Amino acid sequence: MAQEKNRESKNKKLGIRITSNRSLINPTPLNSAKSYLFLLLFSLPFLLVGLGLLGQYFGYFSTDNIHNVTEKKIIQIVGLVFFLSGLSIFLKALLQLIRILFKRNARIRFPKQAWRWDYPWNKRGYHHSFFKRLLYNLFGFGLILGIFAPGLYLGFNKKEMPLFFLGMIVLFAVIFFSIGIYEIIKTLKFRSVSCLYSQFPYEIGKNFQVSVKGLPSARQIENLQCQLKCFEFRMIETKRGNKKTYERVSVELFKEDIEVSVENIKNGRLGISGRFPSDVQLGTDFTKDDFICWELSVVAEIPGVDFKYGFLLPVYNIRH
Repeated sequence: MAQEKNRESKNKKLGIRITSNRSLINPTPLNSAKSYLFLLLFSLPFLLVGLGLLGQYFGYFSTDNIHNVTEKKIIQIVGLVFFLSGLSIFLKALLQLIRILFKRNARIRFPKQAWRWDYPWNKRGYHHSFFKRLLYNLFGFGLILGIFAPGLYLGFNKKEMPLFFLGMIVLFAVIFFSIGIYEIIKTLKFRSVSCLYSQFPYEIGKNFQVSVKGLPSARQIENLQCQLKCFEFRMIETKRGNKKTYERVSVELFKEDIEVSVENIKNGRLGISGRFPSDVQLGTDFTKDDFICWELSVVAEIPGVDFKYGFLLPVYNIRH
């Protein structure tokens, strides 16, 4: 009892600060359409820029600023990247909005079973799909290339950019390219990674078991760590004069290290077990703007790119 009280007091302290150790995944609930409406608006500048550049290349708009074939090719590539980026974001947001509308109809039938409609759960487990992540990373890498390529071309080839701005572009290009290459290597190295549930959903205050697949071989791992965390994703409002800015941050409500052994890894699979705390207020809740979710993180330090993945766990207060 004393240990549980100490844990609860620690959780309260954790709950009032923004942690530097953010969650590995940022889930999007299905209860609100605000984020997808923002994505729709966010996609419009990409679509307009892409259509404008492609229109210049194909001669639908004025092409007085295009001097040679090389520049035309760059405008074509950049326009295509921006157009495809905007189109993919627009379609994804539109499909999710439609999905939300259908899910809302199911809420009347399951008022006390939020796991049926508040998040697109896969009852078998949480998966990091190889092809999905690879396409996503390649798409992001192509988008970065389309954004920085014109500036790098004008700065190095045409000599038409001040040195300060060229330096800033090179700095950000190196940072984003490094991140993109790292994620692509990580995806190719570990391929499909998943966390299989032993039941669905899990209940707050009860024991749990999961099986993580896709780990490297035991002989490669130098250090293995596993943590169970509960996060609240809060919308922080900041006022600057007459303007308001909003930022979504992950606040750590609960954290516990789970003891795991490298010797228990068999054919890239590791069984993990533990117990959720008995605080019913920490149950998964995607029905409010400041939603709560659980994450199981597994980090294996190996030569080169480390294995570092997070998995969502459906941990609900079933008895409420």
